[in-house]
Order: sequence, then structure tokens, then C-alpha cells
Amino acid sequence: MGGGGAVDAALLHVSGVPRSIWGMTKAGEKTAASLLEHTIDAIQAGGEGAVKVANIAESAGVSVISLYHFYGNREGLIEAALAEMYRRTMADFNDSLAGGILAAETTDDVRSLVKVWSEATFTAERAPYRRIRARVIGSTAGRPGLEEQIAQAQETALASFADAVAVLQDRGLLRDDVSAKDLAIWTSSMVLARVVLEVGGDEVDGSGWNALTIEALTNAVLPRS
Repeated sequence: MGGGGAVDAALLHVSGVPRSIWGMTKAGEKTAASLLEHTIDAIQAGGEGAVKVANIAESAGVSVISLYHFYGNREGLIEAALAEMYRRTMADFNDSLAGGILAAETTDDVRSLVKVWSEATFTAERAPYRRIRARVIGSTAGRPGLEEQIAQAQETALASFADAVAVLQDRGLLRDDVSAKDLAIWTSSMVLARVVLEVGGDEVDGSGWNALTIEALTNAVLPRS
């Protein structure tokens, strides 16, 4: 997932403690982003153990001192990378839904949207995104700073999704006896739930799970008759 995004414009977190980067020069932003990308690449290739401060600094073309300047220490760098990985998967989740949601005009459109989106989302090709989310959530244990960042990233992403859901509720196309936020959270959780099935590897047949989930999603979100 290299090259996907810049460093947060407001904060870098060092072991959970925010470090302000307002006023950072363009060169500084580029350096911080490069360090982050190389760290993400290392984590994806070999897990957190593959993050070697000296190697990351060398790959980014800077000194270890510069790395510490931006991220404080190795733990701060890893936390920032994990949080960015999570943000990207949440942004991808939103992007895959937004256009279809706002284009729906009938309940049949909603049924079609749920089916098309689910079939595209639950493919084997999408498994790495789901696994990243699961891995990062698991990595928050004992890391309150990372947990805070993940909570913020999820809140931002789900708020955007909930806004789109609310539009369809106003159109009478989704049930309105449940809050838009709850519908957004539940739908997002169904995506992550597929990780349980995928623990068995790529050879697992998920067609039955997909069919049940599509049926459950459709029946759960449509207006009560």
C-alpha cells in the first residue's frame, strides 16, 4: 500500500503523545511521509519485527536522528504507520460505497447496491485490506495512543458513511428506526467479520458465507414493511 497518502496535516503521534507539525516545511513533510511509507512497506513485508530504524532511515535517505525528530522513537514510528494503514483501509471502504449509495433512488436500487458492493468487497483480492484492519486492531493492546488514533480514524470514516446512509433514510429507502450511525457501524463490522472465515487460507470456499451476509444485510437495512 505504499505511496498512498501524506502524513496527517495536524499531528504525529509519538507513543500516543501528539506531536504538532504545524509549520513543518515542505521538505519536512516529505521526509516524514517517506519514513512512514518505508515503515508501512516493512510491516507489510515482515511484520513489526522487520522495522529496523537504521534501515528505514537509510531507505528514506535521512539520518536516524531525523527519524527520531519526527517520530520520537521506533515505537512512535510503528504506531504512526499502523494508524495510517488503518486510515487507508477505512477510506477505501468508504470510497467503494459512496457513489452507489447517493445514486440509489428505489429499494430495488438498494438491493442491487448491497449485492454488487458485497460481491466486490468479499473477494479474495480484498482480503489484504480486511487483514490489515484486523491486525491493526489487535496491535492496539497495551498501546493507548494507537488505540486513540484508530478510534479517531474509525469515527471519521463512519461519520462520513453515516451521512450517506442518512440521505437514503430521508428518501425512505432504508429503515429509520435505527440510527444512521448504527447502520454504518454494523455494515462495516460485517466486512471485518469475514476475516474469521479467511483464517483458513485462500482455499476456503466463502460463497455460502457471502450469500448469507448479502441476505442479512439486505433484510436488515431495508424499511420495515
